[in-house]
Amino acid sequence: MIEIGINGLIRLLSYIAPFIVRRMYTPERLASKIKITISSEGDGVYIQAGQLPRAQVWLEITNLTPFAIEPDRIIVKLTCTYQIAKLVLLERRIIESTEEERYLLDESLSSFQVDSLRGAGKIEEAQLEIYGYFLSKVHNFSIRNKYISTKNVRVVNLQAKQP
Repeated sequence: MIEIGINGLIRLLSYIAPFIVRRMYTPERLASKIKITISSEGDGVYIQAGQLPRAQVWLEITNLTPFAIEPDRIIVKLTCTYQIAKLVLLERRIIESTEEERYLLDESLSSFQVDSLRGAGKIEEAQLEIYGYFLSKVHNFSIRNKYISTKNVRVVNLQAKQP
């Protein structure tokens, strides 16, 4: 209840005296209030290594700032022993204060990337390196070098190729 009142007061102050809010909420402070995680529902990271190889990652972005934000672009480097994919999100949806949005990042894999996965053996964990650029009415800001590790990985059709 108090949090909603403070957030509302800060939003009102951003209309009346935006220069004060800009000083209070630096780009670094805004970036620290964005929570990015891998979805715990279903398959957070899904790798299909069959006929049409692809990698998919479900990201959850939670906005803990008092302002609406909009992801301009998010780049995710997916690593399972080796870097196997670079996924890019260009979908722009406004995330209101204290709300969460789910995004699907999807990228095709080359035969070289699939062969690298096969050489790695059984994959039980994935690491993601995340870079993001966000828009807000106070400041535009970026998130760099955010690392996430997850065991919520599902890899299908990774068996060795038949000669």
